[in-house]
Amino acid sequence: ELERGKIEATLLLLRYFLISLGIVIILGAVGVNGTAVAAITGGLSVGIGFGLQQVVSNFVSGILLLFEGVLRPGDIVSVDGDTCLVTKLGIRATTVVRTLDNSEKIIPNQKFFTSDLTTYTGSNRLVYCSVEIGVGYDSKSTEVIKLLLAIAEHHPQILADPAPVAFFVNFGESCLNFELKFWLDDINIKKRVISDLNCSILETFSEHQISIPFPQRDLHLYGHGSPDVAAIHQNKL
Repeated sequence: ELERGKIEATLLLLRYFLISLGIVIILGAVGVNGTAVAAITGGLSVGIGFGLQQVVSNFVSGILLLFEGVLRPGDIVSVDGDTCLVTKLGIRATTVVRTLDNSEKIIPNQKFFTSDLTTYTGSNRLVYCSVEIGVGYDSKSTEVIKLLLAIAEHHPQILADPAPVAFFVNFGESCLNFELKFWLDDINIKKRVISDLNCSILETFSEHQISIPFPQRDLHLYGHGSPDVAAIHQNKL
């Protein structure tokens, strides 16, 4: 019933303890004086401490990560702006795989304690997403909300609990702005689901004759021979 991180931490500590115990037994068996070893170790401890400061820091950070359960294999986190999957949590470094191109990154454990970490699977795997859409001023707001909810409810990857919601956000410069919010249980499918929703919205709104406006500009050009320009010059005179 123990968490996986605590089990791994216990096994690692037990492993290093047995290695240390084995070294002590071997030294005692070959007749090495324990007092001399202790004196030498004490003299080198200061130099080793400075030289291996980062290694010791990563070692302690790895033990804390495993015991606290802040980071676990299988978690999805954001590292330097990239969405990554934690594949291995070691005693010195953590191995993650970038979901964008499947490349691996080896990250020292100390980094997770010295910088902010965004995790999508900390207490649960739910991901909150949204799609924004603008429609023409001649559209009925209640109909738009009803269609957006119907589109979201028919998508197989969008969760029914929590249920998707749609809002009439504000009055835009040339359109009425709406927002569709929904939940997913996997961050890796976010872009694909949003793409599916955008395609469905475009098709459904077209069937119901709901216009999706786009910016337009009128450009007026006047030449030297234009009667308007001539009239302006005449008025000035």
